[in-house]
Amino acid sequence: MIDKYKKGRRVYTHWDKNTEQVTILPKNKPQPPVPDIAVEVPQEIAAGKRANFFVIHSSPDEFVLDLGVFQPGTEKVKLTGRVLLSPRTAKKLMLSLEKHFK
Repeated sequence: MIDKYKKGRRVYTHWDKNTEQVTILPKNKPQPPVPDIAVEVPQEIAAGKRANFFVIHSSPDEFVLDLGVFQPGTEKVKLTGRVLLSPRTAKKLMLSLEKHFK
C-alpha cells in the first residue's frame, strides 16, 4: 500500500515498510502584479521604419542601439533610429528575444 503525505515543502511517499521517497518542492515566489499599461502609438511611429543594420554601444550606465538601413552598392548606412536603454532594460530585451526565438 502506498502512503503519501505532504509536510511543508516535502512530500513523503512510503512504498512499503522499508522504502520511502522524499521529494522537496521548489519555493513558490510570489509574483508581483503586472499593471495594466495603455500604450499610445502616434501615427508616424505606427508605420514603422525598416532596419537591416544595427550597432550597439555600451557603458556601465546605458546601452545605445543604433538602427539603420544599408543599401547594397553604397558605402554608407543611413540611420533610421536610436534607442537608449538602461542596462536592466537591455537585459530584459535580451531575455525576451532569447525566449521568443527558442
